Amino acid sequence: MRKAVAFTVVLSTLLGAFVALSAPATAGSSQQERFVLNFNAVTGPGTISAAGIFNDSGTAIAIHPIEWSNTVKYDVVFPEFGGFTLSGNGDGVGSGWKKSNCKGYFFGQTPYQLSNGYGRYSGISGNGTIHISGGWKMSPNADGVCKISRTPQSGIVWKVHLRAQGPASLPAS
Repeated sequence: MRKAVAFTVVLSTLLGAFVALSAPATAGSSQQERFVLNFNAVTGPGTISAAGIFNDSGTAIAIHPIEWSNTVKYDVVFPEFGGFTLSGNGDGVGSGWKKSNCKGYFFGQTPYQLSNGYGRYSGISGNGTIHISGGWKMSPNADGVCKISRTPQSGIVWKVHLRAQGPASLPAS
């Protein structure tokens, strides 16, 4: 009997977590929202997960990645519900380059805003702070020299991780 009760409690907990993770946005409310974005390329799609006023996962497309400009802009798409833009100014993000081992890195934090919502996220607003970390590794050129340029190059391995948190709100339906 105890095993059956324990199994039922675990199953109920897992089912509740699943429902919460796939829950749509709650219109007319405001609360803290947390995002995690991960990229394996300087441009192109990455993954995003969100938790707070809405819980979902989807794709983030780097429109202005922090690596090449002083702005941050990502189009966020949640396939079943819609999407929005997450953007910031890039202030507070630093970078470095180790020529000896062909590795670069960047880190820091910058403010962000939520805008341009569509679908269930139409009218979304919010702001907060993005914490950015990442780096790249490249192979030396034919002369054995590591040289980075401000334009995307082939043969570079990227890892970008962003954590963002702040208040978000959706208008009432």
